[in-house]
Amino acid sequence: MTQLTKLMTAPTIFGGDIFDEAFRSFGLNIFQGNEPYNVSVNEDGDTILEFALVGFDKKDIRVFLKGRKLTVEADRKDNNSDKEYVHRKICSRSIKKTFDLSDKADKENIHSEYKNGLLTIFIPINKKEKEELQIKVK
Repeated sequence: MTQLTKLMTAPTIFGGDIFDEAFRSFGLNIFQGNEPYNVSVNEDGDTILEFALVGFDKKDIRVFLKGRKLTVEADRKDNNSDKEYVHRKICSRSIKKTFDLSDKADKENIHSEYKNGLLTIFIPINKKEKEELQIKVK
């Protein structure tokens, strides 16, 4: 499957211009960093974000919504900065990732849980049809 096909068939819970995303995916900063996360869709069509946050305490993780922007932040202090390593692959940096949600996201019912180093965020889609809004013609 090509990168463009993957983007076009991606969950519709996120907003943004599909063509802008496609162009950015071909070499132009598609991610803000190397945040370790997965995006999946369950059988109800709801989006699930999973962040691998091994070594973080629950109190160091913050998930918040401002307007249409869902932000995940995790800040971990490096308590072993003076420790000498032979091999080090577990990073101790902070993580921040922001997602633009579409109008289909049911913002009132987004919830998350943190268990065994995995932060899971459930973003349900709004299953109700929006009422028709009559626009007056002048």
